[in-house]
Amino acid sequence: MSSYYKLQLKHIVCIFFFACMGLQASAQDCGPINSTKLKELLTGMGFTVKNINEAGKADKFEIKNSSEGLDIPTGYEISPSTNYIWLTVFLGKANYVDSCERNTNLLKQNAAIQPCLFYITAKGNLMMGLPLENRAITAAVLKRCNDFISKRVGETKYYWQQN
Repeated sequence: MSSYYKLQLKHIVCIFFFACMGLQASAQDCGPINSTKLKELLTGMGFTVKNINEAGKADKFEIKNSSEGLDIPTGYEISPSTNYIWLTVFLGKANYVDSCERNTNLLKQNAAIQPCLFYITAKGNLMMGLPLENRAITAAVLKRCNDFISKRVGETKYYWQQN
């Protein structure tokens, strides 16, 4: 092979290598998203996104879901550290009457529904939450997590619904 063709081949290989490196760098963008991007992703997925911000707190959005015949408004917010996106569902006020057996059953369900979890807020609200690591977030990831928490809310309604 002549030196001219060898030189041309080297140029083609170099161009191909750097083009592939550029694609790889953009495909591996794993940085955290901000609340603006989160809202864009949810809107792009076809949800009507409602702002439900509390004074002095980070942006929080709500979308509507359903499972097992339940309407499930799901909250989305980025943690103050930006390391997590929390999906949360309000299940009602915590019931403190005959709560020992009920709370034990909810705690037992945490093992079955993980990484979702039941918890009670400082205001006495019973919630289900799902922490999502805030990296490499795509619409497909959000959809999978959204479907997951909605399904868990529906599957566990026997344990948390008030009689």
